[in-house]
Amino acid sequence: MTLCRFDIEPSLTFPVMLVLEGLYVLIARHLRSDHNDRNRPVTGGGIIFIIAVWLFALSEPSDIFPERFGYITGCATVLAIVSFIDDMRPLSPLLRLGIQIVTITVPLIMVPDMTMSWIAYILLIFLGVAFINAYNFMDGINGMTVAYSVVTLLAIGYCSEIVFPLPNVVTSLSMILLSTTAAIGFLNFRRHEIVHCGDAGSIVMGFLILYLISSLIYATDDWSYIALIFVYGVDTGYTALYRLLHGENILKGHKLHLYQLLDSRKHVPHLYISTAYAIVQAVIDIGLILTPSPYRAWYAAGSFVLLMALYSTVRYRISHTAI
Repeated sequence: MTLCRFDIEPSLTFPVMLVLEGLYVLIARHLRSDHNDRNRPVTGGGIIFIIAVWLFALSEPSDIFPERFGYITGCATVLAIVSFIDDMRPLSPLLRLGIQIVTITVPLIMVPDMTMSWIAYILLIFLGVAFINAYNFMDGINGMTVAYSVVTLLAIGYCSEIVFPLPNVVTSLSMILLSTTAAIGFLNFRRHEIVHCGDAGSIVMGFLILYLISSLIYATDDWSYIALIFVYGVDTGYTALYRLLHGENILKGHKLHLYQLLDSRKHVPHLYISTAYAIVQAVIDIGLILTPSPYRAWYAAGSFVLLMALYSTVRYRISHTAI
């Protein structure tokens, strides 16, 4: 996929995205008919993530998977449009799921020199769809997507630049997404948020994080980089397993994630919860980066066990606290 290219100054990404986000909020509020609605947070603000992707695609060469990144950009665009429409007017869950399966499958089968059994492909597609939906599920409180994404993008950018230097695409895309996340965070990471990331933000960000981490794993043949998303993974996986064991439909809405229990039962402020999630993930990331390569798999396994123990303990104490 060949695109007409132009140069963009990286330092301008944050102010440009902040202006675009501000314009989106002003337009969205203007279109609201009721005066009270205009004072409520605007949803779908994460649509600027796809703008960042296109700026990157038009300004940076894709050195790892030149052809594949074209498919990544196209699939991310489809996800952004569908998710943005869903933010404005809920779509059929089956339609959303079908589109997500396609957008995960297309880039996966375009990876050069990757030969797997059809069972492995199905498993990876399932895990990919599960991950982007997990990223969306965790966007339930103010500041969560912003704080967690900042930490994850910083870790990915550092790993791809310092720990295991990769061609420009992973580091550069991480940095432009980081600037964009900071821009939306300026309006979102506050006690009374002005804009929500919405599905258009969380679904697309989850898809891009999945691409960046899979690029690291593919280039290094080191699965320990999965630890960069352990906090979201543990919360989502544990909650899904808990609901399955209690005979619940995991496709229906609920308020059983740890962050939801902290909010509803302990009344912890949203920004405190979002910050705590980001800090825990940052500690895991720093440990992974500092661990010598031969021992990273052991570190990842150990940190997963410790995180599960911590998660289970906190959740148990909250669950046995009177509402």
